[in-house]
Amino acid sequence: MDEPTSPTPANGIKRWTLDRQAEFLGHLTMTCNVRASARAVGMSEQSVHRLRLRSPEFRAAWEAARDEGYVRLELMLLERALNGFEKAILKDGRPVGTIKEISDRLGLALLHAPRRGTHRPRPTDIRRDRAEMRRRIEAKLSEMNKRLGGNG
Repeated sequence: MDEPTSPTPANGIKRWTLDRQAEFLGHLTMTCNVRASARAVGMSEQSVHRLRLRSPEFRAAWEAARDEGYVRLELMLLERALNGFEKAILKDGRPVGTIKEISDRLGLALLHAPRRGTHRPRPTDIRRDRAEMRRRIEAKLSEMNKRLGGNG
């Protein structure tokens, strides 16, 4: 990463100190949002992209933070897809209770998401197993629907 510099030199321009870089990367890990992470440390999105271009160390740390953030996001979404989430029931605009909602769409989106570092089947494998995969997915969706009080 770049050498530490004064956070705000005499000319009033903020610099990317090591502390500011670490804070940005921590925020990026938690949010997966470059713009919000730059703003959280008082810097512009353009300046963080310039830093990324000129510093291989920062670029590597950025990629690691981004990857960690996506793993955290994927785990949170997987938890919601598998176990559902509480959704408010409103009557006349006021909450009167909650219901557990499970999103089939979220689950299917996660199934179709690309996996980093995992083996992807060849197209011929996919075609051969398509009918079996469809049967298994439909059975799982039917089971989830029944748990939610549907007919399956």
